[in-house]
Amino acid sequence: MNNHKIAYLSCSNSWGGLEMNQLRNALWMKERGHEVVLVVLPESRIAKEAKANALPYLEVKPYKKYFDVISAYRLSRLFSSHRITHLIVRNPHDMSLAALVKRFLGSKLFYAYFMEMQLGISKKDFLHTMRFKAIDLWSCPLPWLVNQVRDKTKFPQARIVEIPSMLSVKALQSDISKQEARALLKLPKQQVIFGLIGRFDKQKGQHLLLEAYSKLPKVYQQKV
Repeated sequence: MNNHKIAYLSCSNSWGGLEMNQLRNALWMKERGHEVVLVVLPESRIAKEAKANALPYLEVKPYKKYFDVISAYRLSRLFSSHRITHLIVRNPHDMSLAALVKRFLGSKLFYAYFMEMQLGISKKDFLHTMRFKAIDLWSCPLPWLVNQVRDKTKFPQARIVEIPSMLSVKALQSDISKQEARALLKLPKQQVIFGLIGRFDKQKGQHLLLEAYSKLPKVYQQKV
């Protein structure tokens, strides 16, 4: 199709939304005819998933979050040898390394950051500004995240785009009824059920759901 080769940097041992979306996007790009490769840690879950899905992947050693020049140089050499032209990053942990790799390769590498986590505090300081300067395209899945980037960074607005996160609905399609699903999951047949999708982690805010539940009218606070 073209001379582009896309690398998905995902050097984490976790298996959450960031890693799943990297793998999912790589599979979609491969289906569209692009040449893709994942850059992963040895024996990580995403490495195993890449192997199971017949996706090419390169293994690298763990690196420091900030200013790991040696690892960045090694990765830039690896990218050159494998003719990598485009780099996609989702995890903020990988941004510093990706910025250094971009410094080494310059215009030979197009670096895109797909934002999936909010910024929190302002990041207009010199170090963040220099790190973000290496990014060629900053993609946000929601309008309010676009506004966050505009308000809390000095990143050029012309390089910010809004691309909603996609999800294949095939796994969500089912012929079973609501009653059958409740029976399968051993859930009450009539009660209103509240749920929160995500791993058990303080950052996921399960405690907020419990606090909100405690404030509901008594009619909803039935045995769970």
